[in-house]
Amino acid sequence: MVPVPHILRGISNVRITRIFASASSEHVLFLSEDGEVYVYGKNTAGQCGIDTKTDRFLSEPRKLDRIRDFVPPLAEGETITIGAAGGDHSLLVTTNAVAQSTLFRRVDYFDAHDRIVSVSAGISFSVLATAKGQVYTMGSHAHAQLGLGEFGWVHKGAGTVVYKTCTIPTYIPSLTHIVQVACGQAHSVALDKEGYVYTWGEGSFGRLGCGTQRNQPIPVKVQQFAQLPKQDRHGAFWAAGRVRRMGDGGPGQAFSIFKPLAPLEDVQCIEASVGQDVFQCLAAEREKDNAQHLYSWGEGVSHGELGLVKRPPPMPCVSKAMDGISIRHVQSGRFLSLFLVEPNQRYADLPRIPQHVVSSDVCLVCHQGGAEDASTLLECDRCENPFHLSCLQPPLESIPEARSV
Repeated sequence: MVPVPHILRGISNVRITRIFASASSEHVLFLSEDGEVYVYGKNTAGQCGIDTKTDRFLSEPRKLDRIRDFVPPLAEGETITIGAAGGDHSLLVTTNAVAQSTLFRRVDYFDAHDRIVSVSAGISFSVLATAKGQVYTMGSHAHAQLGLGEFGWVHKGAGTVVYKTCTIPTYIPSLTHIVQVACGQAHSVALDKEGYVYTWGEGSFGRLGCGTQRNQPIPVKVQQFAQLPKQDRHGAFWAAGRVRRMGDGGPGQAFSIFKPLAPLEDVQCIEASVGQDVFQCLAAEREKDNAQHLYSWGEGVSHGELGLVKRPPPMPCVSKAMDGISIRHVQSGRFLSLFLVEPNQRYADLPRIPQHVVSSDVCLVCHQGGAEDASTLLECDRCENPFHLSCLQPPLESIPEARSV
């Protein structure tokens, strides 16, 4: 456990654009600027797309091989666009198809003219939305999380219950014009192009926000958002279910309908992420100079996810651990937090994990250096390895200004 923010050294010299993790996952997928994927974390079920016989846990990010780690191999020019990390599985969407681990195998099911635009994963199921606004689900239906209009289990005799599963993507006809989907561990959420929200699946603690704790086998429109003017649906942080350990929002007083959290009423929410025990919200001040801050909280945190060594806050407050760091993207895993940030001095001063690495004596690309090489080797201040500017892709004539990391 590392309870303080640090730089993940293994990909510190890679320009990452997206991070894929979830409250269900103990592994992470990193998408680079050039469409390559790096995997990191738990791999006991092959969820990283790596053979479990050789690596059951990846202690450093590893780049997926376009030929070896995909079935069939990725075609020339085919790149990864989005992805999702579930409990023991992962999804990657390419420019041509959808792939699922392990190894990453192509799902030949979807219309070539209707590409996947949003994908999410829970503990044992997945949800996908297409450009035509259609939604498909697959996996376990134990808590009605596939939204197929029926409950996910049947009695087969005394003491015997069989849980239903769908091994192919299954269309949900009641959902149309959907632009984004998201999954909890056993429930699902969908957003349509008009800004309306639909929920289904496990309903314990009122997490679906539809006024009941019962499981919902079909998507239900959330009435709080249906009654709001469209201009009031953006930028506020709303929550349903159990948001703290005791008191208002605790187990005995969980929110059965969505409610705005008072500590965040004066900020504009830019992005939010939920781990197993942590909530995080990147927001801008409405009344001030639009300064951005990370708000984080979660009483059940026990793995250092908030970057704190003391008792975590029960309700939203500005994260002192991330103060001064310019955050572009926040993502919570089951027991960890990840951030995509703009480099600055505060970032440069962070510790790096692992603390020490063995650097090369020659350029990592051309493997030349020293007396036989007339050109200058420059050390990367992130990975501490040498490179020729001419060997980079694309090659550079001079050292560029700092960019996102």
